[in-house]
Amino acid sequence: MIFEGDFSYKSTKSNFYKPIGDNQPLPDFSGLYDPPRYKSAYSADYERWRLDFSPRFKFDLNKFGNLVLGYDYSRAVGSAYDNQPSNAKAALIDNSFYLNHRLPIGEQFDLTTGFRRQTESIISSDYRGGSWADGSGQKKISANAWEFGLSYKLSNSEKIYAKYGQSFRFANIDEYWGYDTDNSDAFTFFGGILNPQIDRTAEIGSSFVMGNTKITTSIFQTRTEDGIRYNVNNGKNINDANIVERNGVFLSSASFFNDRLSFYTNSKLQEAIYEDGPLKGKSFDLVPKLLINARVNYKFDNHWSLGLVTNYVGSQYYDGANDKGAYTKMPSYIVSDLYLSKKVDNWDLRLTVKNITNEHYVSYGGYKNTGYATQYAGYYYYPSDPRSVFATLSYNF
Repeated sequence: MIFEGDFSYKSTKSNFYKPIGDNQPLPDFSGLYDPPRYKSAYSADYERWRLDFSPRFKFDLNKFGNLVLGYDYSRAVGSAYDNQPSNAKAALIDNSFYLNHRLPIGEQFDLTTGFRRQTESIISSDYRGGSWADGSGQKKISANAWEFGLSYKLSNSEKIYAKYGQSFRFANIDEYWGYDTDNSDAFTFFGGILNPQIDRTAEIGSSFVMGNTKITTSIFQTRTEDGIRYNVNNGKNINDANIVERNGVFLSSASFFNDRLSFYTNSKLQEAIYEDGPLKGKSFDLVPKLLINARVNYKFDNHWSLGLVTNYVGSQYYDGANDKGAYTKMPSYIVSDLYLSKKVDNWDLRLTVKNITNEHYVSYGGYKNTGYATQYAGYYYYPSDPRSVFATLSYNF
């Protein structure tokens, strides 16, 4: 038996400030301003911390395989204060028990099973305008994850497999709040505690070797119930009432030309559509049909290495496309990063140039809804970073 454990703590704080601008809008709110001018200055502070503790036991059962029994504990607290005045806060406590078992069947077959049960306790509060807003309270929710898989070994490095399982996702703290764009002063509000998102996935795949290249392939189908997403019409996150089906093909390769030069690729061709409901047959937002990643690495010696990573992301619909019938797509893009690494004893030095060609691209965008003529309505996006340089230094104990 082997005992292992992990412990982590993270705390962050951020501030947002929006000045009043040079001029205030006219009393009748007529006219649009570019850049926008605000009636009053707005400031907000956002604080959050998270603690995680994960002990586990690993058992070697000889001919009955390997068994892992574990427990995960997590506590997260987030709060936001602004000058409206308002005070929003939520605390999450998660308890999870899980097990994973690999059972060899003969010389070539392996049966894998897994199960996880997670329970989350939520306490939320939303103080606004001198009173507690609707929705403040507490709730306890639970979800199960499981998986069954069978693999057949063709050799020590080659196999075929099939698996079927269920996974879940609990909402993040900030997903309990929405954004009221129909109000002239646009503020956040408590949108309600969401149920866990449930995904059921069937997958068939293989890994095999051709010359100096290892290739991994798979085909998959995922059905999502109670999907957690942002609804543009009401400005809050919801559990989608309709089922989304994802179908795709995955292909990866790892080529080792010699001891110094290696080349890796990952590609995914996918489609995500609504399976039922009024949007049946419509594509889901923010899902590019094609993703390609390629990486080449060259070792000059045991201390120096140079690498290049290139990513292609296909076109995709903006967030809120189906809510508003807004089916313009964000354009596809290609972005590359270059890195140089050196190891000196226990020190690791790394120089990274991100977006080396200084591409202008967008990885997220949406559709903004508003009921006021003086506020912008339509497509918006968050531009990604231009060319930038990072230097890091780390020490390994």
